[in-house]
Amino acid sequence: MPLTVDPYTAEVLVYFDVHNLTFRAAEAPGPPAGFKNKQGFPTGYMFISVGKVYAALRYYGLKHGKRTCLMLSAQENSMHRKKMYPGYKAGRVHREYSSFEVTNYVGKIQERTPDPVQDFMEAMSLIPSVNVVMKTPHETDDAIASSVTQLKKVNHKATFVIVSNDRDLWALQGPRVICTSKPGAEFTLDDLEKAYLTRNPRLLPLAKALFGDSSDKIKKAVARVTEDNFPKHFLDRVVPVNGESLAESFELALKKNKKLISGTSLEKCLGKTKEIETVLDVIRLRKKLKLLYVTAKPDMKKMLALLDWYELKSLVKGTQEMFASYQSGLKP
Repeated sequence: MPLTVDPYTAEVLVYFDVHNLTFRAAEAPGPPAGFKNKQGFPTGYMFISVGKVYAALRYYGLKHGKRTCLMLSAQENSMHRKKMYPGYKAGRVHREYSSFEVTNYVGKIQERTPDPVQDFMEAMSLIPSVNVVMKTPHETDDAIASSVTQLKKVNHKATFVIVSNDRDLWALQGPRVICTSKPGAEFTLDDLEKAYLTRNPRLLPLAKALFGDSSDKIKKAVARVTEDNFPKHFLDRVVPVNGESLAESFELALKKNKKLISGTSLEKCLGKTKEIETVLDVIRLRKKLKLLYVTAKPDMKKMLALLDWYELKSLVKGTQEMFASYQSGLKP
């Protein structure tokens, strides 16, 4: 069964959170992240990122003979959240690179500055893949959440694999949705409970609002609520209802469990629905975005030339496997 670029008929859809994983690859310690080609151009982040894509496609779909689709999300814009919460992701910086004058892989001399996202997407546009494009600028995890939510409604049998270290995406965990950082390292409900004291993925935004989110610089909705003074499994008593906000469901649970929370800082949450809802609006994934699915025009000759320029010989076999898989079945 082939690699496909049709998400509507794929049996496995592997989503790659491009910003999260390429920047992590660029900032990773150790020799692979420090690879450079003969022209001095950094190549380590390409080696790590492209290798992880090939491994994920094989592990979750192709080795099981399943029709597999690579979905990429590379747009990012946090301004809509910064308008709601000015301190959102405050102080977050990425490595800066020097510019290089190089002869590129098609033989042209150019000034080129390493960019993990652009460089990675250049390579992915040359293999069978689908770019999930938002019609309005939101963040990468919003695009993934929207795509998974929408495609689950029309592709009723597919398994959705999200490759990312972004814990916000754990909110999508379910019978057909796997969240993982790399092949064979799936996140579980045990991980969710350990981090956020609930086994209900839908309650992850509420848990983050209560405890704060250091990675995005979001303060706690109620300052004195901590894991230490939080009644065990209290969050699992919150039952989100369609049409009712998480904050309202939470306030109802507080009122129903006054004896359970008596003497804890949770008592201070009563009547604070508005504050909690404000933080929830920042954290909550957007699932109703208008999306475009842009299909790559595969070109193995150019992809192999690009890998040759990066001097990543070990990825040649993986590239050939991807194209062999794509060409072995019916073209979508």
